[in-house]
Amino acid sequence: RDFVTDREMAALRAIAERGMTHGGGSGGPTVLDLVSGALSKGDKFVSVWALLNSTRARPIATEGELDLLERVYERIRATAE
Repeated sequence: RDFVTDREMAALRAIAERGMTHGGGSGGPTVLDLVSGALSKGDKFVSVWALLNSTRARPIATEGELDLLERVYERIRATAE
């Protein structure tokens, strides 16, 4: 079953790409968990939300994109239950 449309996937991918520019592990891939905000940075995980607040960096998502993210989470949760 498809959980997202092509348009929704493009928006979710854009959020992830913008978020991952703030991280970068010391090896292997960069990991970003948008649910918890965990972002690999160096040899540890940090909160991408706290990092953005502390550096006053440009947000990785608009309000509309965050709403989309929540709708997709709910759609997946409802299907899994």
